[in-house]
Amino acid sequence: MKRCFRPDLCLLLLILFTVTGRAESADKPAFVPTSYQLYYGSDPQVLKSLREQIRPGQVIVIELRGLKPPQLAEIIKAAHQRQAKVIAYLSIGELGHLEKENFEKYLKQSPHSHPFSEIAFDRNPRFQSSHIDVSYGEWRGFLMKRIKRMYARKIDGLVE
Repeated sequence: MKRCFRPDLCLLLLILFTVTGRAESADKPAFVPTSYQLYYGSDPQVLKSLREQIRPGQVIVIELRGLKPPQLAEIIKAAHQRQAKVIAYLSIGELGHLEKENFEKYLKQSPHSHPFSEIAFDRNPRFQSSHIDVSYGEWRGFLMKRIKRMYARKIDGLVE
C-alpha cells in the first residue's frame, strides 16, 4: 500500500510538540515575548553577535543540527541570564542530509521497519533533503528520540 503525506498527522504532531514543552510555574510570571532572533547556521562570528544582541523577553529560534554542544550551551546560558528563551526548530516532514544516516541507523535497529525509500516520498534538491511521510511509526519514533535529545540540551521549546 502506498502512503502519502498526511497534513492532519502533521498538525497532530505539532500539537504534541507544543504540549510537551515545559510549563511555567504558577508562582512565576508568564513569559511575554518582546522580540525574536532567528538563525539557522553555525558561523562563530554570527553566533557571537546573536549572543551579544540577546535582550530580556526575546525568543531565539535556532536550528540545532549545525551547532556544536558548546555553541548551543553558550547561547542558552546567555539567553537565560537575560530572561530570554531558546526555541529549537524541528522539521517534522523533512529530513536533512545530515540526519539521513542517523535515521537509516534507527531503521536498522527495528526488525520490522519499512525501508527508507518507502518512508521518504520525495527529494528537495535545493536543500539536499527528503520529504517524509509522517504517518510511519518509525519516523515518529525517530522524531521523539530527537526531541528528547533536544530538551536534554536545555532548550525552552520547539517550533516546526
